[in-house]
Amino acid sequence: GVYLFPILKSMLEHQVKNRSWAATVFAAALLAATGVATNEVLLRASWHRPSLGSAADLWCSQRARIESVDSSRTVLLLGASRMQTNINLNTLSEIRPELDFIQLAISGRGTSFPVFQDIVTNTDFSGLVLISETESTLASDSLSQSDFVQHFHRVWSLDRALNRSIANEVQGRFVFPNPNSSSLRLWGNLLVEREAPEPMHVMTDARRQQYSDFQIPGVVERVNSLRASSVSPEPANAVLEDGKLATAKVGEKSWVDKVTAKWGPSIDKFTDRGGRVVVVRMPVSEPRRISESKEFPLEKFWMPAMRTLGVESIHCFEHDELCDFDFPDSSHLDYRDASAFTNLLLNRLNALVVKSIRV
Repeated sequence: GVYLFPILKSMLEHQVKNRSWAATVFAAALLAATGVATNEVLLRASWHRPSLGSAADLWCSQRARIESVDSSRTVLLLGASRMQTNINLNTLSEIRPELDFIQLAISGRGTSFPVFQDIVTNTDFSGLVLISETESTLASDSLSQSDFVQHFHRVWSLDRALNRSIANEVQGRFVFPNPNSSSLRLWGNLLVEREAPEPMHVMTDARRQQYSDFQIPGVVERVNSLRASSVSPEPANAVLEDGKLATAKVGEKSWVDKVTAKWGPSIDKFTDRGGRVVVVRMPVSEPRRISESKEFPLEKFWMPAMRTLGVESIHCFEHDELCDFDFPDSSHLDYRDASAFTNLLLNRLNALVVKSIRV
């Protein structure tokens, strides 16, 4: 690329002087293609990979599918980053090819309650909803995920859907459209810092499945350093209010009461029309699991709430095979382990799925 640029520039200048416009266009196209190819090679050599952006529009593209699906053959996946990274949609489709799985989890935005409420209130969907929550998020008053819901109802349009489809094709094949891997950032880093920009370790595809690659050099240390700097001193079982930790621990009864009061009406409305809800508590690293189990004893928090809500659940802390994985950042799986985990989780869910989906 470095050697070709002067040659192509000279060709371009020569052709302009001779008014050979066809050759000029060809030379310009060749110059652009060479630049793109150079960018791609440099970025991929630095562990950058294709990944889809525009989080809200991408979510809306999947939310829109609910309007036309067969509820009896569709499973909706709700939650946050653990649902989006730990569950492999390809594995689900391979094991249950007759079912359609729609990924509606939203990484980094807390409880999925606003999304579930939207499905109950604004759709006729009556299939299976698989919800990933923690003890803290179940009782959270956060409405962060409602931003995506509002974007769908207020902004999403046919034009945006078409643009999103085109963007998916481009961003799914090339690295440079990713803002984290843009040409400006690449060459700015190379010229100023003499090194390529750090790659994001999470990639997103068109179905909104996310892949966490913890084998990228330095990523584990970087992620855990960021996590350590943001750890709150508050107790683990302080209930989240408006996305922030409360200042005192919550008692078992007040926690169960809050969870059931919050989720109960929407769950009742959904199940009354034939829908089924399964709540999953995803696994974490062993030290974190031990700590969280002490703060939220299963028999005092999770189980009473599930019984009162009348829903089935899988609490992964109860099942050794679901926890027997490496969690490099203490919370998420490397994408290489996601398929095996998904298979094991589906084994636990299979009886519930069979009862919930009318196949």
